[in-house]
Amino acid sequence: MILFSGCRFTGVEKNVIRIKGSDTMKNLVKALAQEYMKVNNDLFIDVSGGGTAEGIEALINDEIDICNASRAMKAEEIKRLFRFHNKLGISFLISKDAIVIYVNKNNPLQNLSMEEVKKIFEGKITRWDALGWDPEDIKIATRNRFSGTRLFFEERFLDGNKINKESYQFGTTREIIEYVERNEYAIGYGAYGLKGNVKLVKINSIIPNLVNIKNDRYPVTRYLHFYTVDLPKGEVKSFINWVISEKGQAIIEKEGFVPIWK
Repeated sequence: MILFSGCRFTGVEKNVIRIKGSDTMKNLVKALAQEYMKVNNDLFIDVSGGGTAEGIEALINDEIDICNASRAMKAEEIKRLFRFHNKLGISFLISKDAIVIYVNKNNPLQNLSMEEVKKIFEGKITRWDALGWDPEDIKIATRNRFSGTRLFFEERFLDGNKINKESYQFGTTREIIEYVERNEYAIGYGAYGLKGNVKLVKINSIIPNLVNIKNDRYPVTRYLHFYTVDLPKGEVKSFINWVISEKGQAIIEKEGFVPIWK
């Protein structure tokens, strides 16, 4: 079983692994934990979200064993980790992913250039008729400031600029997908591995699919990370090794994300 984020533990529990961080990775890591615990009945894995930034903060504060991160740690985060622990942290790549653009199924749009995405999310293109559709306002859906996916999106699509303040902010990518499903004139972004009843737009005429993400033909790919303070030991080491193994990678592929080995 998984003990969710509302559960608290006191003292030293050798058979508990606490994991927190990226909401993009939350359900993926839950699925990995559930499968792993089928053959490790004396182990509890507590999986919670909150965003990559919150996960890194919890790791620095020694509240968790593993941080899920949908981006690399920033320099200031590494400095804080070193100041608290005299360690630089250890990163494990567990999956490959891509940032994709979601539009409503009724939207005829098929392709956007990187520059067009930038102008939309910065608020420089504000109506769909500028892109050959209806004369309606574009409704931008974005993640909140704790999101590693948002930071990565701004770095790669917006050259480090900020998303338009007039956008609609959501705590999870799943909420963005649901918003785009309900709103014909909405646009959002998120992980390739998180899908719904939305259309994925080509970027620079490249389809976001498994093959193009694996070979980096699609222009915006990334890795999903596990972070630990130091080299893991015991149950934590065994779990991470299993996630990186063929068995763990098979679960990752089943969940819609891109395995690192194939």
